[in-house]
Amino acid sequence: MKRAEPDIMKRRSGGISRRGFLACAGALGAFAALSSKGCAADYDYSPLIALWRRRQALEARHLKLLRFTLSPNQISAGTILKLGLRDQGGEDWIFKVGPVACCGARTVYELGTLFGWETPEIHHTSVVVNGKSVRGTLQRLVPDAQRIVGFVKQTRRGIDRLTPRAWRDLLESQLFGWISVNHHLHIMQFIGTMSAGRVARVQRIDNTVEWYLVGHDRLDESFMTPILAVRMEHHLLGYGWMWDLFRRGLTQLPLAEVYALACFIAAAPDEIYAERFARGIDNDFDRFANVSTKVLRELVPDLVEAFDTAAFVPTMVARKKELPEAIAALFETELAKLGQRAGFHDGPSPHEIGERIGHGLEERIAELDARLGRLDPGPPPQQSINAVTSVEAYGIISQVLASSNIPKSARKQRELFSEAIASLVDLAQHAHNPLETRGIEHAVAHLEGLIEKPLSEVEARVQVCCHNAIFPVLPGSS
Repeated sequence: MKRAEPDIMKRRSGGISRRGFLACAGALGAFAALSSKGCAADYDYSPLIALWRRRQALEARHLKLLRFTLSPNQISAGTILKLGLRDQGGEDWIFKVGPVACCGARTVYELGTLFGWETPEIHHTSVVVNGKSVRGTLQRLVPDAQRIVGFVKQTRRGIDRLTPRAWRDLLESQLFGWISVNHHLHIMQFIGTMSAGRVARVQRIDNTVEWYLVGHDRLDESFMTPILAVRMEHHLLGYGWMWDLFRRGLTQLPLAEVYALACFIAAAPDEIYAERFARGIDNDFDRFANVSTKVLRELVPDLVEAFDTAAFVPTMVARKKELPEAIAALFETELAKLGQRAGFHDGPSPHEIGERIGHGLEERIAELDARLGRLDPGPPPQQSINAVTSVEAYGIISQVLASSNIPKSARKQRELFSEAIASLVDLAQHAHNPLETRGIEHAVAHLEGLIEKPLSEVEARVQVCCHNAIFPVLPGSS
């Protein structure tokens, strides 16, 4: 990656220095009122930001008081090793092992909650698993949530069961995806909560910051990340399916409301926006995306090599400030395809938007205060989460079963998997927890099955999506 380093962008421990970062954001923010073209120039954001900071502080305090056990509800799908956990209040969380996307997911969460777009609460934290401290991300599970893909199919047949609020969530998702480079998206990443037989709200999960796409991405219906475009059906990616329903007259999208929100965000202080990226930058961009920089260099080497670290903050701040123009261009393009010139500049005022967001923050603060009141202020230490899994075995499995590492030759596959089995057997001999030993044995059994039946090229690609299912987690599982 290019390492251009003007004075205010000196690098420290693999990242832009915090002083330089804030100086850059402050310098860019000095002309925010001029560049926002008066969208919300007279709105005072400080009370809203104070409420948001209070919410963040209460969520952090709440997290420190939570104690977890294994939940009977486990999620087997996906590449990342997961544990379903349950807190002392009976609520379920999902712990994803490792640093991948931890900064990106948190960036998107903070930006969304600052401007009224909710995603499941998520934290970067550590959990003791089989006696060992493990870092990862902890995400609150949304009770009774359903993937919306089935409801989208119904909409295509003329049965729209998504409420106007749910469609606003989806349209806002594209807006927030643009200002956070949150492009690693397919339709299965949207979940909905139900009310009276309809999808009342929609939230996006598995959020990331795809930093390497800055300068190569577009705010339109067809853009999709190249990482997914090479292995998934294109109609499942991006937001093309949403705009197709709009153009066919099968649903209405709240263009005026979302354009007004774009104006509100554009005029907000640049510093509060830019600060949300600081932790990921401090980690040399490695924990923004859902794969490491090392893997990205293999998948999209040209994009990674061309990326300019020093230009990232200025580019993103400019993107925020130009958001109304970008959103307007998107809406005008889609309306033109309909043969319409409908206006969308008559949405709610900045004060109405601020009042709505502030009310939502106050409700969340009241909820957190109530939760804290029910928790023991001095809980006992967190006990080890004992599960039929192994973080170290997962590390071996995920490296061996990366699609780029699996040879086409059956003989070479057997050699690769046999070497991995030897490493796993050695790992089992040094394991001190019997459940971890069982987890390692499951990893060995999986590779032994692959030796008996070598993988075709198509099957090799599928392997990258099922690492988590190798480990049964629950001690009572077979």
